[in-house]
Amino acid sequence: MTGQALRWLRAEGSLTMHLRRARAPLTVQVLGQAREPARAEDAWPLGLRPGTAVLGRTVLLVGDGRPMVLAHSVVRAAVARGPWRALGGLGSRPLAELLFTRADVDRSPLWQAWLPPAHPLARWVARTWQQATGQPFPGRGVWRRWSCFERQGQSLLVNEFFVPGEVAAWPARARQRAGRYRRSE
Repeated sequence: MTGQALRWLRAEGSLTMHLRRARAPLTVQVLGQAREPARAEDAWPLGLRPGTAVLGRTVLLVGDGRPMVLAHSVVRAAVARGPWRALGGLGSRPLAELLFTRADVDRSPLWQAWLPPAHPLARWVARTWQQATGQPFPGRGVWRRWSCFERQGQSLLVNEFFVPGEVAAWPARARQRAGRYRRSE
């Protein structure tokens, strides 16, 4: 991975704001929002058992007409009616509007991992990407970054899957600035 791409994975603050600066206009294409069983990779950061009922929201972040990031957010289903009930009414608005505008939301550290093509999440990303775009996923494997957001003692997991070729293609000026943004934006 290039140093520029690594900066995107480690960029703090709102990824939506970073993408808007790099590839405006940014749109959110909602691919699905429904109750589902938690995958193991989604369950452990939330302290849940795999298979626990969660509300999952999958979106494609599209910058300047090009799909850039596939995001999947997960919250325990019961909590989706409590502190995270606003998730249900987001529609095509970015989740960042909820997460980075409220003083009562705290974020865990960011985590990153390379998922090889055979990894179950990488296969899910490739299938979801192809269904959403009509094109095969443009990479062998995918970078995942994730963090948990906490509100009123309840956690929401946000996964972001970066399209390999697109990360390197983002404008150099935006890549250089990405590492300097903080949550205060």
